[in-house]
Amino acid sequence: MSSIKRTSQGQSLVTEDKARGFGKAFAINLRIFQSRFADKAWARYFHFDLNAGSGYNDEADCIGSPLAFLSVVHRLEVTNYRAFFVDISRDAVGALLHRPEVASDERSFVMHGDNAEFVRAIPSIIEAAGDRPNMAIGSVLVDDNGTGIPVHELADLAAACPRLDLFINVTATGLKRAFQARQLRLTDIITGIEKQHWLIREPLGQFQWTMLLGRNVQVNDHRAEGFYLLESEQGQQALERCNYTAAELRERYRKGQPELF
Repeated sequence: MSSIKRTSQGQSLVTEDKARGFGKAFAINLRIFQSRFADKAWARYFHFDLNAGSGYNDEADCIGSPLAFLSVVHRLEVTNYRAFFVDISRDAVGALLHRPEVASDERSFVMHGDNAEFVRAIPSIIEAAGDRPNMAIGSVLVDDNGTGIPVHELADLAAACPRLDLFINVTATGLKRAFQARQLRLTDIITGIEKQHWLIREPLGQFQWTMLLGRNVQVNDHRAEGFYLLESEQGQQALERCNYTAAELRERYRKGQPELF
């Protein structure tokens, strides 16, 4: 496959562990969905991928988030779903449309556009599919590689569609480096979006790839997959490492500042 331009929202330099992390995160939600709704014909799972890319990460030589999601739904035999994949790069969208896993799946839809604009359209998409936005079940994935996290739009979406869980995958190192320009910390994402329960994944690699999982339903953490409740000791430690630079951490410890949440 030819390489995809780096303008793609989903073509970030990642490790294979990060790609496997997508599958683990999707499996958590889909297993819960299956356990509660497998016998209910009306129940449908909506999945929205805001940084879909081409479906394959050429730099890391591993599948991307769209193929990871489709792999999990087929493995878990989830049939009543709708998956929407959006990317800002026309090249990436064209490549994703030609992936056999996507092209042969009548439940998958690929769109070209800006992710913030797409987030604003999600309630209308759910209505067009015949479901009520405030009752729709599913997930929204943000995989930030420098294009930005649409926090305000996600906050509005969380209010309109409270049963859509949020998966926010981000390089904490990149977020910290860009703080002066963007004035956005990991804690700002959490406080800016109204979700009652948050989990955080243990950061991976030198770029500290982590994932926030925001829900309105109380469930246990998922330690085997590296996800910890935000208020737990492990969750607080992970959040602190991802939220502050090494210099800021030393200053916090010197001052004995309290936990973040």
